[in-house]
Amino acid sequence: MEALGHLTWYTIFDTELDRATLLERLEQCDLTDFAPAVIQAGDAFRRATHTLEQLHVAQDDATFVNWLVREVRSTDQQIVRHLVRETVDAANVRLDYQAVLALSLDKATSAFVTHPLTATVTPTEQAAADEARGAFARYQGAYQGRHLRELVLRVLKSVNPVAVRPSGGVYFVPASGTETLRRLQSFITTLAPSQCWALPVADEGDTRQVLTQALDETVTHTADQVVTTLARLLDRRKTLTLTDQLRAAQEFKRLHTLVTQYQALLDDRLLAAQATLQAAEAQMRSLLADPVLTPEVS
Repeated sequence: MEALGHLTWYTIFDTELDRATLLERLEQCDLTDFAPAVIQAGDAFRRATHTLEQLHVAQDDATFVNWLVREVRSTDQQIVRHLVRETVDAANVRLDYQAVLALSLDKATSAFVTHPLTATVTPTEQAAADEARGAFARYQGAYQGRHLRELVLRVLKSVNPVAVRPSGGVYFVPASGTETLRRLQSFITTLAPSQCWALPVADEGDTRQVLTQALDETVTHTADQVVTTLARLLDRRKTLTLTDQLRAAQEFKRLHTLVTQYQALLDDRLLAAQATLQAAEAQMRSLLADPVLTPEVS
């Protein structure tokens, strides 16, 4: 019996892959079109300095210390963040708040520099800053679990899946996306112990009814979201940029593809989504009726 598609879900464990290894595995699975961008120094710097944060660390005098990271400057040339030492009592009442270290990144050279902002910098704080510098060097060349989850979701979205649970996590992939799903499974297998499962969905009885209801609700919800987005753009029509118009066109295209793709599967249950699609089409015509007068901001 022909399958309607597959139910799929996956687990991606935290790991690190250098760019060369990641690109090689994507090529092996014929997924090079989904390769992520090169990691920017600013992103690696922020991730590395974020590791300095610690909360409610007990001290010998019955107080507690929160180490916080606060960004104080970000330009095209530099990012500056401060490591802040906040001292609180047992009731979490602040007793002291002091910036102790400045952490800066020169974007042109990728130089990570620290310097004290007070004479009371502790050896623990200096050692933590040194560790963050080492983490920065590692993060610059390594894709981690977060990047891989974003990559996997990007591949999945390319086949217009529909979440069959309100909280997500389990997706229905139509039969037209079976080959892409197979390649995605192969890629995730290279990230062991990460795994991806795919369960064929037969076109029969109760299975179709349950799946149809979930798909109908999700497709209609997505359609409503797109219409809301277009309505917000229309409200500020006089200040629209070309980027706004392109984004609106992409949202409408996504909705049109989704409704069209699932029309045959859901039969007349897509009537609500079709009506919403017509409303979105009218909004798009209005958005694109006149040329954009607002210059693009570079």
